[in-house]
Amino acid sequence: MFTKGFAASGNTSIVTPYTLPADVVLYVPFNDAGNDPENSIVYQSDKGSTSATTISNYWKRAIGADGYSSTTSTNPVIIDTPGTNPMSYTRCFQGGNLGACIYGNDTSWYNGNIHEGDFNTLSVEFWFYIYNGSNVGSGTYDRIFEWGDYYAHYTATNFDEMGFSFAFRSSYHNRFECFAYAEGTGNTRYGDNSTNSATMPGWHHLYMQVDVANNRFCFAIQQSSSSSTQISGYSGGSNLDASTWTPKNYRPRFGAESSSTGYVGGINEFIVRVNDPDAATKYNSAFAPPTTPLIS
Repeated sequence: MFTKGFAASGNTSIVTPYTLPADVVLYVPFNDAGNDPENSIVYQSDKGSTSATTISNYWKRAIGADGYSSTTSTNPVIIDTPGTNPMSYTRCFQGGNLGACIYGNDTSWYNGNIHEGDFNTLSVEFWFYIYNGSNVGSGTYDRIFEWGDYYAHYTATNFDEMGFSFAFRSSYHNRFECFAYAEGTGNTRYGDNSTNSATMPGWHHLYMQVDVANNRFCFAIQQSSSSSTQISGYSGGSNLDASTWTPKNYRPRFGAESSSTGYVGGINEFIVRVNDPDAATKYNSAFAPPTTPLIS
């Protein structure tokens, strides 16, 4: 557990002694008292550093179909946590359902952190909640999270999508698909589109990692009420190459990528890690999701 100090005034401030593990470059608890996720506290740090910066307006509420636009959706909100929260949080981010999303509105922290060739592993993890049905919109493959997802960003002139995708499988409310995209084509992806059914309702933890040093993608999904973990690993060959692969041209996004898709459930403890020292152990059943906040 890490301690915190006092923040200076303004939207962005260097805070001492806010500290994070040296591999954490972005940390969002989503355990905020207010209702607007644009005001959620976000911690940023350069890889290899334990000194953190807080930013209060990192997220942008938007219409999913418009991508990174100025069209605001008021549907994504911070709510009281449903169920028994594994972090003992009382608040969480709620997706907002049809056509609603939030995306990262500040890309300055990418510089020097996730440029191609500058890291060995990049991972994303968070707790997410699914209700007993009614978790998705009227479409299919509703996104929970994406960052450089080919199908969310493809255009006829844009072929360089590389990144992560976590979505509901087809129109299921409790099965998922998890992919790493490479080389900017929908077919060049690695992952699983038929995960085990998850218990509804309940909190679950997702961990996704691309290991560019070994051309590998893995993910782990674990239910908070069970020690059972579904872990899958995939070799990416040269497509997950350290000299080229990075989602730095895109922004992390929770929620819809179209007007007919959406995510209703909750999100807590979003963490992005660069060069995770425990990366290798998270390829196997020894991986245990966090239950203690990085900063409290």
